[in-house]
Amino acid sequence: MRIRKRPLGRLGILLVVASFLTASNAGASWALSPTPAPPAGFHAYSFGSIGNGRLYSGVSVSRKDLGLAPSGCIYQPEWITDSSAKNWVELGSEYGPGCTGPANSWYYGYATNGAWHLGGTNALTPGQTHLFSVYYYLGYYYYYVDLTHFYTVFDNRFFNEDHAGLESFDSFASVGPFQDSSLQYTASAGSWTHWSSPEGQGLGPSPMCGHFVSVTDWQAGENVGATC
Repeated sequence: MRIRKRPLGRLGILLVVASFLTASNAGASWALSPTPAPPAGFHAYSFGSIGNGRLYSGVSVSRKDLGLAPSGCIYQPEWITDSSAKNWVELGSEYGPGCTGPANSWYYGYATNGAWHLGGTNALTPGQTHLFSVYYYLGYYYYYVDLTHFYTVFDNRFFNEDHAGLESFDSFASVGPFQDSSLQYTASAGSWTHWSSPEGQGLGPSPMCGHFVSVTDWQAGENVGATC
């Protein structure tokens, strides 16, 4: 389930732009609706991020969908958020019970004022590598997996940070390690640009692990020990 994202506290810029949020989707298997409150208990991250004072309008990552059957929800998310961590757009893969949609699915949606809205889901095939992209163009955010367009939301604003990695609600799950590769962003609706230093990260608590393999590649895992 999607909840308020953990703020990094590195950026003091809050872009305030009035926007109205409506949505449309292609082939979604779930209707647009806020998700219920998350269960109490374990909730942890392993993600890389980039801020640096830019106004972000896109995030893109190449990664493999995993073959998981956890007892709690696991996400491979990428998202663009403001510094309040109450507004963001998000695309990713989900595994296990209690997620925002069915297990083993791609999901896509957005949050406004801390309330998550699911745009839709589509079944994934474990073991395949895809390019996941969300980007702004002329007042809308577009969600793609490879060259397939899955979702569009009207949102006439930019954000403060890009993120990609792993989110877990299952402390016993063994995940990865896997890499979010070829990380790119767009800023102020500009062209795609590779991530560069300085970068940030969100990590923990145990048993989460992760690090930057390079400035454009974040490696994440859970309960995998030294292999991470």
